[in-house]
Amino acid sequence: MQINDYFLPVIHTFEFIDTEEDARRGIKTVLGTITSSLSDDMARDFAAQLPDWLDYNTLRGEHQNQSSLTPDECIEQLKGSMDLDQNQADALLRKVVALTVQESPGDLGTLISELPDDWETIFNQSPKQEHVSDETTM
Repeated sequence: MQINDYFLPVIHTFEFIDTEEDARRGIKTVLGTITSSLSDDMARDFAAQLPDWLDYNTLRGEHQNQSSLTPDECIEQLKGSMDLDQNQADALLRKVVALTVQESPGDLGTLISELPDDWETIFNQSPKQEHVSDETTM
């Protein structure tokens, strides 16, 4: 079962995300960072749950070898590639993770255990809820 594609419409509501392409790039950066930090099998399983445009090859890209990246490194990538400030990049990262947690069809415990420890805090700040209306605040 795949995660519903709520990523684009929700991320595009941020005031600092001007285009759908910007939304796609931000989502891909966050989920690509997570995917590149996973073992190959876990990365493939995770990508298979995501919407089709976020497939394994798109997310792993040139990072075919596993490299554990922290949330802070992801934020730095977002700031550099999208010209965001610290607060904007942090908000984008947290919203993408929250959508992933809320829409994931299964338990993310095994996935979280493979990530650097800092990710666990961010994933745990986004408890799984049943279709709560989203109120983006930036």
